[in-house]
Amino acid sequence: MQNKFLKLEKPCTENWEDMVPNKKGNYCNLCAKNVIDFTGLSHFEIAQEMKLANGNICARVTSDQ
Repeated sequence: MQNKFLKLEKPCTENWEDMVPNKKGNYCNLCAKNVIDFTGLSHFEIAQEMKLANGNICARVTSDQ
């Protein structure tokens, strides 16, 4: 069964390990954006973050998400 909760329009190819850690994830110097780490969040928590971001968000996800 394929999970259709998250749809990535433009997946990022930047290396997570090269980004600077911050409170919610990492900061990408290349695009000057905070990248939220969704890997430990529930579907509900992810939905809340998506609502707050109004669809304009950078996030780290797993293939299962």
